[in-house]
Amino acid sequence: MLLQWHGILTSVPLLAPGLYLVLALGLIPMAGRLARQGNAFAEGALVMAIASASYALSFTLLGIAALARYQFFTLLAALLALVLYICARRGFVGLSRGERALIAIEGVLLLVIIISRVAL
Repeated sequence: MLLQWHGILTSVPLLAPGLYLVLALGLIPMAGRLARQGNAFAEGALVMAIASASYALSFTLLGIAALARYQFFTLLAALLALVLYICARRGFVGLSRGERALIAIEGVLLLVIIISRVAL
């Protein structure tokens, strides 16, 4: 049963490594602007986005495969960078309903991915 879920999850475009590479590359300049203002959350988002992008790009240049299982760190780091960026931009107080829903969806997605990776 768990292997079936894993197969379904890895075939979903939401787990495509390129999506998270684009997300990380997009967050780098946005988080960089806020990090120059001294925002600690933005600095964390910038570091995670750079780590995610550099890891994914290293597999692009040197890796023999770019399967989702090899890009697990890219996925986690890009999603964490997105959460940190949202927190840096708006703070914990005053998040809109859509932003809170996005953070909740990311949390559930991360939990499902971590459980499927640990169990397999």
